[in-house]
Amino acid sequence: ALDLVGRKMIQNDGILFQQLMEQFSQSIEKHREHPELSEIFKTFEGHCETLYETSLGSQEVLKTRGMEGVALYATPFLMYISSISAGWLLLQQAVVATEKLGQIKTENGVGDLADSSFLKENEDALFYANKLKTTRYFVEAIIPQFEALLAGGRKQNFDALEIVF
Repeated sequence: ALDLVGRKMIQNDGILFQQLMEQFSQSIEKHREHPELSEIFKTFEGHCETLYETSLGSQEVLKTRGMEGVALYATPFLMYISSISAGWLLLQQAVVATEKLGQIKTENGVGDLADSSFLKENEDALFYANKLKTTRYFVEAIIPQFEALLAGGRKQNFDALEIVF
């Protein structure tokens, strides 16, 4: 966590982080109007905005409080950026899953899978349908758990650094 916020986030003016954020942005832009995934990409975009805002706050804390101030919330930040990265990878898989599931439905003359026993009979369709459910759950339910860990840092509560022993 300290390596991330103390070195990689600031090395070369944060180019590594900027490149990662650019990859997230490109994916969001490309799939913003996706017929089946647009809503989940919008949710993901909100998480990315929070990540970016938090990173700007971390840079400011580094200037005003030094490495100790950043270190205090380095682990929650690492967990959040990791969850965003995992969500991004799942979203890429979800795009492929929608394409594959669409092909399977067309090949088999299946319309709505919700009203069909087709998933019980077709392992590939079941796999792709579950991939979509997993992605939605992760982006909507798991990432926010890690975002909650950032609350103390957002409030800029540094009381732990002022404890006298």
